[in-house]
Amino acid sequence: MSLTLCLFISGLISQIVVSTGNFLLIIFGILALWLGTILLIIYQRNQEKKKYLEILERFLREKDQTHDALKHSEEKYHKLIANMNEGLILTNENNQIVFANSTACNILGQHRENLYGKSFLDFVLAAEDRQNLGLGGENNSGMPHREEVQLGRGSGETIWASLSISYPKNNKEEPSGAILVLSDITDKKIAEEKLHKLTTSLNQKIKQLNCLFDISDITGVPGITFEGILKRTLDIIPYGLKYSHDTWVEIVFQKKRYASKNFRETKWTYTSPIKAKKQKLGYIRVGYLEEKPIIKKDPFHINEKILVKNIAEKLGQIIEVKNMEKALEEAEKKLDELQNQQKQHDKKYQFRKISG
Repeated sequence: MSLTLCLFISGLISQIVVSTGNFLLIIFGILALWLGTILLIIYQRNQEKKKYLEILERFLREKDQTHDALKHSEEKYHKLIANMNEGLILTNENNQIVFANSTACNILGQHRENLYGKSFLDFVLAAEDRQNLGLGGENNSGMPHREEVQLGRGSGETIWASLSISYPKNNKEEPSGAILVLSDITDKKIAEEKLHKLTTSLNQKIKQLNCLFDISDITGVPGITFEGILKRTLDIIPYGLKYSHDTWVEIVFQKKRYASKNFRETKWTYTSPIKAKKQKLGYIRVGYLEEKPIIKKDPFHINEKILVKNIAEKLGQIIEVKNMEKALEEAEKKLDELQNQQKQHDKKYQFRKISG
């Protein structure tokens, strides 16, 4: 009995020991699994953190590169604006200058500090140009446009400038100031003015030459009298003068007076004598019906005076030619009379000779 009990107790203890060992193994396994899971989670988080750090590092690196590129672009942009050949001026919605590059300052003859806060219209001379520019006024259509205006520089000089004006818009699609690009075109304007003067002078000389040719042509009209020449000259002379439509002509020759239909006595006149063999036989007088721009204290240009003088000399030459033709006609007539008398005398002589 005692032996059996001992064996039973011994087997029970062995089972308990075995069960306890299995339990410990299970607990250890669970702990190992939990620890592995924790380590795996920590590893994954470290990997994600590393990935996020790489992304952040790449973003910061790209941000630095973008900032450097933007800074370089801004430096290049400012350098381009500072060194551009055209002047650049920016104004705000109150038409005040908020920026001007070096070229604009040089064109206007002002320091940059003196320009800020001023209106660009302060430098525009003509009231009509100030109105046409439409800077901050009712004439501002918002459409880009180009203008040529005269500007006053800080030194008191006057220059011509070409303006290209555009109007940037704000978020409300409303004009918020203006962008003006200006160029000094004074030399171009001076050249154009010189060309215009030369062209005008050339055209005027052509008119004067045509006038002289027309005077010469009428002398060749068959059977025209000197009185007819004078009357035609009245119509031709105005076309040789600058203000042809506003010119009257008067010709006095040997106390006979001829005048254009629009003749009216005015104070803007020029007179040239008509001479033949240094003897004054009359004069040509031209005048303007209305006041004209004065050229060296005289309404008539020197070339116009020379034209009238040449026409007067031409009429004097025509008079001499007409006098010579008249004298030649008289001489031929006398010669014919002498020849007829001689023929009559010869006939009488032959008749007497036959009769005798």
